[in-house]
Amino acid sequence: MKHRPLKFGLACTALAGSWSFLAASLIAASAPGAATTSVVAAPAHPNVIVIMTDDMRKDDLQAMPTTRHLLSAQDGLGATYTNFYVTLPLCCPSRATFLTGQFPHNHGVWDNVGDHGGFPAFDDSEALPAWMQAAGYRTAFLGKYFNGYGVGDSIDYIPPGWDSFAGLVGEYGQWTNYRDFDINRNGELVQKRSDYQTTDFTTRALYQIRQMSSQPPMFMWLSMLAPHVDASQRAKDGGYSVWAPKKYRTSTAGKPKSAAFDEADVSDKPSWIRSQPRLTDPKEAAIVRERRERQNALHVVDESVGRIIAALRAQGELGNTLIMFTSDNGYMLGEHRVTTGKMYPYEESARQPLLMRGPGVTPGVHREPALNVDLAPTIASAATATPTRPVDGVDLLGSPPSMARPLLLESPKADVRPGLPSYAGVVEDGWQYLEYGDGQKELYNLAADPWQQRNRIAAPGLADVRQRLAAELDRLRDCAGEGCRP
Repeated sequence: MKHRPLKFGLACTALAGSWSFLAASLIAASAPGAATTSVVAAPAHPNVIVIMTDDMRKDDLQAMPTTRHLLSAQDGLGATYTNFYVTLPLCCPSRATFLTGQFPHNHGVWDNVGDHGGFPAFDDSEALPAWMQAAGYRTAFLGKYFNGYGVGDSIDYIPPGWDSFAGLVGEYGQWTNYRDFDINRNGELVQKRSDYQTTDFTTRALYQIRQMSSQPPMFMWLSMLAPHVDASQRAKDGGYSVWAPKKYRTSTAGKPKSAAFDEADVSDKPSWIRSQPRLTDPKEAAIVRERRERQNALHVVDESVGRIIAALRAQGELGNTLIMFTSDNGYMLGEHRVTTGKMYPYEESARQPLLMRGPGVTPGVHREPALNVDLAPTIASAATATPTRPVDGVDLLGSPPSMARPLLLESPKADVRPGLPSYAGVVEDGWQYLEYGDGQKELYNLAADPWQQRNRIAAPGLADVRQRLAAELDRLRDCAGEGCRP
């Protein structure tokens, strides 16, 4: 049984940070000597900070100007990976993949709940933080760990490999609270009753950064809840709310700009899409409301990124720190008539933002195919850490994958949603090929049809493409370690 004694206490801190800090961060980042378009030689043991959001879409980056400026290719400060996917777009399977460098069919976490889902299904005994700790790193975790963590016996459990741990605990409707949440802080139950999650965990991250000068190199995973819905807060339209402090509620976003939004002709789609009705005016209004609330919550994360960069600069550690920014999965907001949620095989759910900055990173736009299975081996290689389990991914910095690399998509073994069968798929050379558990198939030319509106599975003249992708899928769906690489 995963177990560690837990002490109890009560703590509250005030909200920190302001929009004025955003401007200060931008100015500081633009100062002479702050930017470089050349590769910085990687030290043997750089600090590593991973900032991960929850349910963030790739197009949500438009609401994060500081993050784009400081971490992306926009101003030559970082690297933007435009073809980055999560192999199974759902919280726990994606997090397990991040921590192991393995596909779900190897690490065994297929869902958020059930016999093969959530925290109880994850074997964390030989995961990334333990590799980093063994390599001499000081390790720190802050935020959301796994669904099901901190419930029952696991409330007093600290996962191996973390020197400092502050993780959300409780049932689903509790840890999704942006206010009124509980944390296991190194074995002490800390009850937060008036603070805002994003700001609280950012303050903790800044504290860790201030210890850098007198400590070994640091690996930190800052795992934000935003822009995940608050399951305790219902909106007037019947959906869930995403809460942010009043001063951040500035989004004026409309409906998504995807041509697949409320797709008119779905006659070539699988039956589970054909059964979806067109969006009503109230449903479109609810999607716009949720989209704005999600972006408001990300405004706070955006400010946090600026504060973290500024703190690293103040400590003299910015040039010695590899920073990754990504999300655990995407989110559907009306595309192909799917009104809400994740775990779907389409681009809005499976394709993610990945930004990197720091030693060893080549600034600019990177179009090479990448997966979340690559993050652990990339971090381990940068840190000269040794994985203690076979990894299925590759080092994106030391040995970037070829443009022809196939990317595996997986779903839970059982049906994903009512009416949506399980699926497996592959993305390769501008194509996406999908096979469903009930025998239905899809094929999209992503270069010519980025919104996935034309299913080419029955198109004449594409038999060789279908056969090639089906063969790659058969190879990948049971692969392990070296066998997962082209």
